[in-house]
Parts: sequence; C-alpha cells; structure tokens
Amino acid sequence: MVPDDDVIEVPLPPRDWDQIALNTVTVIVTALVLACVVWSTVSIGDLLSRVVIAPAAYGAATVFDLAWIALMIIEWLARYTPARARAARNEGHRRTPHRHGSSRRARLAGR
Repeated sequence: MVPDDDVIEVPLPPRDWDQIALNTVTVIVTALVLACVVWSTVSIGDLLSRVVIAPAAYGAATVFDLAWIALMIIEWLARYTPARARAARNEGHRRTPHRHGSSRRARLAGR
C-alpha cells in the first residue's frame, strides 16, 4: 500500500438563508408562546388565589395551560383529518372561559 498524503479541500455549501430565517422565526414564536403561557399562568393563578391557597391556584393554572397546549398539539397533529382536528379544537374552546360573552349574558339576565 502506498500512503496518500494529498489533502483534498471540499468547499462549504452556500448558506441557506431561507432556513436561517425560518429558524429565527421559530425562536421568536417559541419565546412569545412561552411568555404568553407564563403570563396566562400567573394571571389565572392570581385570580384563583383569591378563593383558594396560592399553591393550589397556581397549580390549577398550570394544569389549564398544559391542557391548552396539549389540545393545540393534538389539533395540529390531526390537521389532515378534519373531524379529529375539529374535536380537539372544540374541546379547547369548551375549556377556555369566554369572559366577555358570559359576563354580557349575566348582565342581560340581570335586567
């Protein structure tokens, strides 16, 4: 066998700017979703802490937010099966309190 000492330089491929942009958007959206989840958990926990002890209130708020995220993931995974996606979406809407509509109904019922 003859030793081969030749060095072959392989050029780097060009940068994929579309992939870099997509990765940047993914990081931004992930940070925004995390901020929204934290804000939501703190807000819901603060509201519930007026009627129960704080650890239970924030625990319930965390469970609420995790269920919401799980339903969004299920809806996305079922995006090619409209009936299954609709079921997850409807369950998410059912579990989300519609404060504006319910308070309006309460005001109308009181008149």
